[in-house]
Amino acid sequence: MEQQIRVIQYSPEWAAAVADMWNKSRDGWGGGSSITTEEQVRKQEESSGNLNLYLALDGETVVGYCSLSEYREDEGALYIPLLNVRGDY
Repeated sequence: MEQQIRVIQYSPEWAAAVADMWNKSRDGWGGGSSITTEEQVRKQEESSGNLNLYLALDGETVVGYCSLSEYREDEGALYIPLLNVRGDY
């Protein structure tokens, strides 16, 4: 059966699923034992300054993350400050 990945815009109800994605991606970012929580994700995203945040979903599971921001060094330019996909995907 083929996997169907869909991309949506982040909203706060996805914070717990985003935290789970970061926890399952930890080894790809150097390991460590810290656990990301739903509350941490909510606070971080509320203050991020991102123009948009996109999530890749496999069903109801967040498997990818892509933030989009204004690039202040070049008028009219955008950039991706953070891009992540779980290692098992």
